[in-house]
Amino acid sequence: MHHYRLSPHCWATLYLLCGCGTAEKVEDCQATGRSLIQSKVTSRWTRDCAELVRDDCSFQTEEGNSFLCKIEHGSRLMYTTWIRPGSSVLEVGARYGQTTCLLSKLLQPDSTGARLHASDADPQVWDVLEGNLYQHGCHATVVRGPVGTSSLKFELHNYGSRTISLDDPRPGVVVPAHSLRSLNATFDTLAIDCEGCFGSFLEENPDLLEKLS
Repeated sequence: MHHYRLSPHCWATLYLLCGCGTAEKVEDCQATGRSLIQSKVTSRWTRDCAELVRDDCSFQTEEGNSFLCKIEHGSRLMYTTWIRPGSSVLEVGARYGQTTCLLSKLLQPDSTGARLHASDADPQVWDVLEGNLYQHGCHATVVRGPVGTSSLKFELHNYGSRTISLDDPRPGVVVPAHSLRSLNATFDTLAIDCEGCFGSFLEENPDLLEKLS
């Protein structure tokens, strides 16, 4: 088992970006920056929080329906508060791309040189993720599969598809893993939203934490 030592700022950033300190109201976008790690955050940028975190219900699912657009409101509010301009971001659990689009707007990778890689392990959502990004004019490098060392096997059904053991005899789709090195990018920010994967992600990518700032 790995043990990690992080600076207080890094822990605070991980705490927020992993959903443990979710802001719930638009006013929190600026209020959070004033109350936590103030020397690092306050006065760095001014953003139109209300516009950036507005719930956009036009993102499609793999079945061609609109998904529950408010479900990621808290995550988008956190990203609007904490993601720094010019960051190099690895998003894990991009799903339908709503938060990916927000990150693209915050980072403006085409004009600032920032990097945004958006990964999702579920093969059912890859095409619709890329389609949503295209339709909304959002720019990101989509990673089709998990980032780490372990491939996954998916039993495909309904929303969320579940993973099963690679040795499980039930039919499923095996999705190869992408090593962090294979992405050919250096990341300073991790935006992760995947049920039950955070611990295994850190175990499989221990060097990443040393690069987060």
